[in-house]
Amino acid sequence: MMQKIRNINTKKVLLILCAATAVLAAAALWLGGAFLPSWVTWKATSVSADLNRDGQTEQLILKDRSLTVSGPDGLLFETPRQWKVSDLLTGDINHDGAEELLLLVWKRGSYGADRPFWVEQDEPGFSQHIFIFRQANSGKITSLWMSSRMGLSVTDWYLDTDGRIHLTALDGSETIWAWESWGLTLVQENVRPDVRRLTLFAAGDNLIHEAIYRKAYDRETETFDFDGLYTEIRDLVSGADLAIVNQETPLTDDPNLYGTYPSFGTPEEVGSALADAGFDVILQATNHINDRGPEIIRHTLSYWQESHPEITVLGIHRQPLSDDFCGTLLTRNGITLALFNYTYGLNGHDLPPEEDYLVDQLKNEEQLTSGLKRAETAADLSVCFLHIGEEYSPGPEAEQEALCRRLIDAGADVIICANSHVAGPYGQVQTEAGNTGIVYYGCGNLVSDTRRFEAILGGAACLTIEKTVSGSSASPNGKDAVLSETVVSEYSFLPLVTHISPEGFRVIPLDAYTDELAAAHSLSTAGEPFCTEDLQALWDAAAVPIPGAAP
Repeated sequence: MMQKIRNINTKKVLLILCAATAVLAAAALWLGGAFLPSWVTWKATSVSADLNRDGQTEQLILKDRSLTVSGPDGLLFETPRQWKVSDLLTGDINHDGAEELLLLVWKRGSYGADRPFWVEQDEPGFSQHIFIFRQANSGKITSLWMSSRMGLSVTDWYLDTDGRIHLTALDGSETIWAWESWGLTLVQENVRPDVRRLTLFAAGDNLIHEAIYRKAYDRETETFDFDGLYTEIRDLVSGADLAIVNQETPLTDDPNLYGTYPSFGTPEEVGSALADAGFDVILQATNHINDRGPEIIRHTLSYWQESHPEITVLGIHRQPLSDDFCGTLLTRNGITLALFNYTYGLNGHDLPPEEDYLVDQLKNEEQLTSGLKRAETAADLSVCFLHIGEEYSPGPEAEQEALCRRLIDAGADVIICANSHVAGPYGQVQTEAGNTGIVYYGCGNLVSDTRRFEAILGGAACLTIEKTVSGSSASPNGKDAVLSETVVSEYSFLPLVTHISPEGFRVIPLDAYTDELAAAHSLSTAGEPFCTEDLQALWDAAAVPIPGAAP
């Protein structure tokens, strides 16, 4: 009996010891901050800063929830083990000419270095704080402000140009805090970032050969009807906030000036079909725009201005520019774009020197780069549409790549190219200077009568542009400056097929194209059969993402 009691007591002791060990382990994890909220983002970064402006650079390293500050002579400061640092900022919040160090800290207790005299005991749990430090002339890092528990769950923060702290809470709301000699003061609350979005659809060459306009002609009514060309992409075009197309050929109402390759002249009714499809911007700086002489350029511009004043035309002009800004500013959804359209040349049909202003040409590259630099302060984003690239070559030439990099360094955010008549690579390009831009090296044809397999498959650049307006701050001239950031948040490339058959010409998205249509295509019936898998393989081989880009 006694032996049995001893066995029971031993089991109880072991259970108690195991429970105690588990409690101690959990307590150790809790004390170490292991159970802090899952929404907290723990940053890891390395920052160089001259905190006291003495010409000596300090190295701030945030890693594994702790911060160290080192100078030329070694370690200057490190956060206590009990603190869990999620992020840091540096900036002159008190306007004393030196930068302060701001930490977003989780620590036990609701108060900083001291607690109010009326509070008998600090709270035991972890809470979030802002701690601010400065560097004395001696080099020592000292505390400037140690906040009590903040009372809101901060997921993100930043300093504006006036040294004010913007805090984003877990519910998405934003508050603004400023230094008021003794500490931080709430100066604005319930600030919610204003996010504006603009979708852009940019198609390639609308190349109107004779076979296309003859098929669109109705002999009974003696009129042209090009609407059928774009019926199956109408929703895509009209659904975009800004739809753009490269109108390769000049427009005319004179049948004597109608023509096909190599000297084009297109019935102006194609313009009405483009407008009805929903295009907002027409690109006219192409190598064929002067095929029929300067007067057809003027007529093309007059047609757009008189028949479709709601449409913006780029790349051609009626008179010399009044200043050196060669772009067009266009605002949609509260986002202002600077748009530029240039061609590499005019197929040897040079304009007289006194009329060179009629077409924007890349021989005047300095004019374009100057316009891009001016657009930096006038627009949220700059987009260049270039008529450039070797025909039927999917890969960009070295000269084309070099030009795109120069334009990115000058301020271009997006570059979309046409002229090669085939789709090419696309994605983010980074220059040696560290600047980046989105580049589509070739959109191919929107529609044409080019009877080559690789030329019946073109593409449309599809981008989403977002502008986040987060508030305002005082600028040096005393006025409020809007704090905003505009980025290309998404970009893709949409394949489009030019379907040619006895019934006529149609543009159809590849994902809606069928093997039955492919079998009826004029190339297939002429002895070059293909199927949708062949088109997809062609697209996959040509429209490849630029290495390193992440569409």
